[in-house]
This record gives sequence, structure tokens and C-alpha cells, in this order.
Amino acid sequence: MKNKQLILMCCALLVTLSFFLPWAKMDSEFDTFKSTGASYNGMTVISAIGYGVQMVSAFGTAYGFHFPAQILYLGYVIALIPILGIAGFIFLGLKKPGGKLMIRIQTIVAILFAVGLIILSNSSADMKILVDSLIDVQFGFYLMLIAAIVGFIFTFLIKKGSRRHA
Repeated sequence: MKNKQLILMCCALLVTLSFFLPWAKMDSEFDTFKSTGASYNGMTVISAIGYGVQMVSAFGTAYGFHFPAQILYLGYVIALIPILGIAGFIFLGLKKPGGKLMIRIQTIVAILFAVGLIILSNSSADMKILVDSLIDVQFGFYLMLIAAIVGFIFTFLIKKGSRRHA
């Protein structure tokens, strides 16, 4: 029991820490990003959502496709990754109810976000070529995905109320 709980707490901490590690880096050979050395993590994604909505809306108007750009505001849900990770870590460590549920929700959000980005980047041949030529996926993204999958599995392995009485 204690080892499973420790592994779950470590997974929650890894997912939280990898939220702040670099997820992607723009190719330095691409002229637009040559001087910036742009690197993205969870916080930069959250801070860019408002700009992304404006950009998608402008592209939609200019090119005649009407994508509801406001749907991108759902991206703020990824702010739950570090918040629930820290809260779940503390609650689980203090053996308070709800810690396992918080970590389960954290891992679900992280998995859905990561898998959604992978599916989006591979949705068409053109999109795959664009993503592969511009973006280099970094360690933080893969660490978050792997730790979230392991953490999600371990949320089911810890039984509720399985304390041993001495």
C-alpha cells in the first residue's frame, strides 16, 4: 500500500514539474523564430491562449472558414494539471480524502491534452509536415505523458480504506 501511494505521489509530482519543463522548441532554422529561440511549456501555452483565439479568428475571417475560435478558451483547463497535482500530493500525503481523485483528474487532463496534441499534429499529412519541420518536441512533454499514464493506472491500484490495523 505505501509503495503504491508513494509511486502515485511521485507521478503527481512528476506531472506537475514537467508542466513547467520545455514541451516544444521551435526550429532555429525557421527565420521567424531564429532570434527568439522560442521554447514552450504549459505556462506559455496558457499565456498564449488569448492570442491564439484572436489569430484563429482572424485566419477564419480571412480564409473563409468559420471555426469557433472561442473553443480555444477550453485550453485553460490545462491549468488544472499543476493545481490538482500539488493539492492531490498534499492531500494524499496527509491521508485526507480526495487526494487520489485529484491526482486521477490531473492525470486525465494531462493525458487528454497530450494525446489531443499528438492526434492534432498527425491529423493530416500537411499538418504532420508542418509540425515536424517547425517544432522539436522536448523532454517535458514526454515525461508528463508517461508520468500521467503511470499515475492514472496507480489511482486504481490503491484501494479505498485498505489500512491495516495493528
